[in-house]
Formats: sequence, C-alpha cells, structure tokens
Amino acid sequence: MSDQKLEADYIQDIESLVMITIEEDGSIMLVSTKTPTKEQIKVLSKILIVSDNHSLFLKFAIALERFVNWLDYTSRIYYLKLVNKFLKRNK
Repeated sequence: MSDQKLEADYIQDIESLVMITIEEDGSIMLVSTKTPTKEQIKVLSKILIVSDNHSLFLKFAIALERFVNWLDYTSRIYYLKLVNKFLKRNK
C-alpha cells in the first residue's frame, strides 16, 4: 500500500467520529460527525447490547468513573488551597 492510500484511509477514519455518553442513570447518547463506518456500527451495536442490560460491569464502570472524577476534583481544590496558603506566606 502506498503512503497516500494509508493517509487517505486514516483521514477517512478521523472524519467519522462517534462520541458515546453514558449518564448516571445508564441512559446512552451517541453523537456522530458523519454516517458511522461498518466497523463503528459493529462496535457500537455491541456496546449498546451490553449497556441496554445495565450489566454489573457497566454499573461498576460508571461508579468508578464518578469516583475518579470526584477524586480529581477534590484533589485539585486541595492543591489550590495549598498553593494559595504558600503564596500568602511568601508575600
């Protein structure tokens, strides 16, 4: 395969993106930039089948994602408080 062919395939893959959002209640929304490719449809159908049953794994993944977001948020606030205290001392 030529480099131009590979580059054209890569650009075509980038042009068709799908974003999946899963809400806390388990509802799913798909947003696509173009008509999804056959490979994307195949993967998305598997994701939707798993998420439709609200499997234990999906519930665990959502809970883990919420925990990581909370941990990230609280650690940033704590870090900012420490930096502000340090800056106030050095004035």
